Amino acid sequence: MAPTLLKMTGITLFIFFGAQPLCSSRVVAASRIQEPQPGAQKPIDADELIDLLSESYQRILLGEVGEARKRYEEAKPHLHDSALVDVLVYAAAIAERLGQYEECVEFASKGLALAKATHDAEGEAVCLNNLGLGYRYLGKIEEALIHYNQAREKNEGLGHTDRAAQNITNSGLIHFLNGDFDKALALYGETKEIISTHQNEGWTREQHHITSSNIAAVFERVGETREAQKIYRTILEDQELSLSLRANVLTNLGRVHRDLDDPHFALDLFEQAAAIFAQIGEPGSVANLLLTHGRTLCDNLNRHSDAQALLRKALALSREISDKTEEIFDLYYLARCCLHTHELEAAKTYAKDAVQLATKTDYREGLWLSLFAKAQVDEKLGDPEQALLNYKACLSHLEEVRQENVAKAYRAGFLEDKQHIYAAAVRLILAGNPSGTKPSENQIAEAFEVAERARARSLLDRLQAQPATLQTVQDNLSPGELIVDPILGPLGTTIFLITHQSSSLLRLPPLPDLEKWVQNGRRDIWETGNDHSSPAIQNITRHLLQPIFGAIPPGITDLILIPDLSLSTLSFAPLRIGNATNSPRIVERYGVSYAPSSSCLVALRRKAPPPPPGSSLELTAFTAPLLSNRFRKDTTLLDRLVTRLSLKPLKNADKEVTRLAKHLPPNHRVFSREEAGFSRLKGIQSVGSRIIHFATHSVIDSTYPDQSALILAPEENNDGVVRLTDVLGLQLNVSLVTLSTCESARGKFIRGEGVQSFARAFLSTGAHSVVSSLWPVSDDHSPVFMDTFYYHLSRGNSTAQALREAQLDLLDHPIAKDLRFWSSYIVVGDGSHALYEKKLPHYIRPFLWATGIGLLAFFITSIAVRKRRAEPC
Repeated sequence: MAPTLLKMTGITLFIFFGAQPLCSSRVVAASRIQEPQPGAQKPIDADELIDLLSESYQRILLGEVGEARKRYEEAKPHLHDSALVDVLVYAAAIAERLGQYEECVEFASKGLALAKATHDAEGEAVCLNNLGLGYRYLGKIEEALIHYNQAREKNEGLGHTDRAAQNITNSGLIHFLNGDFDKALALYGETKEIISTHQNEGWTREQHHITSSNIAAVFERVGETREAQKIYRTILEDQELSLSLRANVLTNLGRVHRDLDDPHFALDLFEQAAAIFAQIGEPGSVANLLLTHGRTLCDNLNRHSDAQALLRKALALSREISDKTEEIFDLYYLARCCLHTHELEAAKTYAKDAVQLATKTDYREGLWLSLFAKAQVDEKLGDPEQALLNYKACLSHLEEVRQENVAKAYRAGFLEDKQHIYAAAVRLILAGNPSGTKPSENQIAEAFEVAERARARSLLDRLQAQPATLQTVQDNLSPGELIVDPILGPLGTTIFLITHQSSSLLRLPPLPDLEKWVQNGRRDIWETGNDHSSPAIQNITRHLLQPIFGAIPPGITDLILIPDLSLSTLSFAPLRIGNATNSPRIVERYGVSYAPSSSCLVALRRKAPPPPPGSSLELTAFTAPLLSNRFRKDTTLLDRLVTRLSLKPLKNADKEVTRLAKHLPPNHRVFSREEAGFSRLKGIQSVGSRIIHFATHSVIDSTYPDQSALILAPEENNDGVVRLTDVLGLQLNVSLVTLSTCESARGKFIRGEGVQSFARAFLSTGAHSVVSSLWPVSDDHSPVFMDTFYYHLSRGNSTAQALREAQLDLLDHPIAKDLRFWSSYIVVGDGSHALYEKKLPHYIRPFLWATGIGLLAFFITSIAVRKRRAEPC
């Protein structure tokens, strides 16, 4: 007879589009055999049955799946009448490993009933977990979650910490499947805490890697691909990693490289994983690998026929093992491939089956994706009305998942890889008119509102606002304002032009070289200080600006730009309206401001106004620490930044603040040099301030936005490095934040969300507008510019008007021919807000005094003359 069963722990692959966490915990049985209870039917050849199951499971662990299946099939006829809990637990575990999920549920259910009848608490816990495994693969994710939670309670009561940790991980997996990434991460974090307190126990090593892999899957799913890549690579460094976990992580890492546009290296990783799976089996893992491999061939390498062959194998395998989640994504990608190969009827069948299966299993992530495929097929088959209905249904389900299940911290990247769905719906709306005619006002409004649902949604969440309708946007514009909202795409450029009373649409051909033009144009301005000889700037003017300015209606004085893609890094004020050297610059015709989206602009304008003058500080200013040698010890992050980036002291920072403060009411506070700590900034939340001004260094990381930092003075509890996340944690109801720092309007660009910059971060804290810079600014020139800007601000101009007036003043400055002096600064947010009452310019005051004195003298003289004339001769 085989030895009694030992505790066994394994891993199972979770098949999911875009991210693949791992299911830990296949605790097969405890090390005991339950004796049949009185009246129970005695198993036939019980010893032989145990031997067969034991050998079957051992064969699975050795990768001999065929031999394992033979022994399982031989034992199966005798399992249904078994009265041994361990036999049923063994059978359920083997069935799950072989992909027989319905049998897994059947045997686990019988085992659970028998364990309850015999008061076998350990047997109950194991059967509950195995039921969770079976139900999850059958697409019954809510039932799976219930059983995992019940298993956890049992194991905690029994003191089985290792099994409870595995149950927690599996519950996190279900929340991941539902799109509730916040809850999933919380559960994975709970598992890690348990692991940290049991580090000397043998089970923690593998469980730690499984949990780390699941955390990486969350990062991957929300767009933090690089972070996921680092975690997967760290796991693979463990030379003692089990074969199954190594193969799964290789698959995940391959998918990451595919998403990072490195498909050939991804294929190498898939081949390594396939070689391992050839040894150990695991049909669920093999099916997922086939899906991931096929998707790479389809999406990245356009090898659609090869992709179809792999996807059909994956579909057959997922159906064989009844894995509904895998089946939905196999069907979706088969529909995609058939669209590429013009097999429209086959594509229609696959898409329809995917929608039906996702609806039946209530799998919301699979449902919106399947509806997208169905919409594409309907469009190709010449049914635009049905296609548009499916696009809209797809977006509704997608946004429900985002709103209800995705934590706010991860929403910024959630829609990035789904922008093409919104673009497809917009294109179809605008195409739904007779050939050769312009879209109607209703079509423009509908297309605008769909596009707006994809723009800056995480910032809208922070502002507690929803996407606005076109009418709402127009109602919040003043006469003379024009929103210029370009949407760039491979099929063309669509530009919405919106005023208080009208809306129109400008369509331009694709601009495939725009990214290069903007990059080179920025470089030319920064390196030479002028734009006369820049071919890149001339191309931008010819292909983008001239068509826009040709469509601007009369009476416009202020432009509000909603920049897409690389346009967010370009300062428009210094550019010329035409390519002639005497063409006026945009700043000479229009005021210019930037907004993350039209809906964000509306939300900012609807915000409660800041406190009136005198009720709080007018100005709170921060100047850069001296960065003397005592900071060069590499003991803090600030020290290391100073050393690595060779940051120089900003000698004129105090001078800058002193000069600009003279233009404002005296109720201000300046935190200079070593006083300028982060605690002072946090203190504004309770004290209040109309304006916050920073004259310091900023360090911008366009790849990892959380690494961007403002440099303030070190304090007892912090090192003076203020990150984006630190700013996002503040609540500042201020009128204006001025960032007189380098490149503070730049950062990582997330398609749809915009630039993850300090300018955007301060908007999310409650600032109405932010003045920031698009490229490095000079410590020598900043005091002059800020002095001029704050003078015009104090005269009652809006933020955007004050910035324009400052730039116009400096156009006449002897050094203003160098565009670097003034063109870096932009206004982001609601630039229409005036902080102070309107005042006359200083040069008019002497004239008014002279005129008044002259009129008074004239009046007195007139009276004297009249008196003389009235006297008798």
